[in-house]
Amino acid sequence: MTFFTEQKPDRMDGWVLLLKQATQQFRQTRCFHVAWKKEFALIQEKPDRIEEVLKWYCDNIGKDYTPTAFTAQAFNRKFRQIEMAMMRTRKSSIAISPEMERLSKSLMDSFKFPPEVLIVLPQIAQVTDTNWQEFDRRMANYMMSQSDRDCNRDIRFIQHVRCFFSPCFTEMWLIHISKSIGRLENYSGDPMKLVFTKDSEKFKERWKMWSYGWSTVADTFDRLLAELIK
Repeated sequence: MTFFTEQKPDRMDGWVLLLKQATQQFRQTRCFHVAWKKEFALIQEKPDRIEEVLKWYCDNIGKDYTPTAFTAQAFNRKFRQIEMAMMRTRKSSIAISPEMERLSKSLMDSFKFPPEVLIVLPQIAQVTDTNWQEFDRRMANYMMSQSDRDCNRDIRFIQHVRCFFSPCFTEMWLIHISKSIGRLENYSGDPMKLVFTKDSEKFKERWKMWSYGWSTVADTFDRLLAELIK
């Protein structure tokens, strides 16, 4: 299996040029160009992700905790190690609250996650929680802006969501991630894109599920959600 059946060859040519410019430590033999392109084509990953990891690797060669891979075969073999090293350096920029640390630890002990997700689970939890708190404030502000709060159906639905789902939303979101991809040996793509965002398709599906549970019609509150996320 390869992700490069439809790829233009000049994309991998560009990657090889990036390697040549990065350091003289690579063994640039006569077959350097061909060897690297061959190994790039064998990596079981989407091209955008390979390019992202490769660029990070070229910027971090020789630094502490950066795996060494000075041949094409070694880069292919250690691709996941390099990818996880990249994610470790990125996660330090997000401050994790004690609550999200405890939640992540609890879920790590009880649920399965691919290793690429597991290593940044506290960051996924923190960003998800921050994004949900912002959305919860939007719902609260919307409630306050309505004059007929006692008889407004939208308001009563928001009250339902805030009462039953807000307190445990981040935990529910992470459990959903585990149920969706927990059995994968590896996760393809950026794990931080698994975080909750108010306009994501996965959240729209969950909103419809809540709507169906409350009104028996899945799209009853689609207009309300559109108003809340704009």
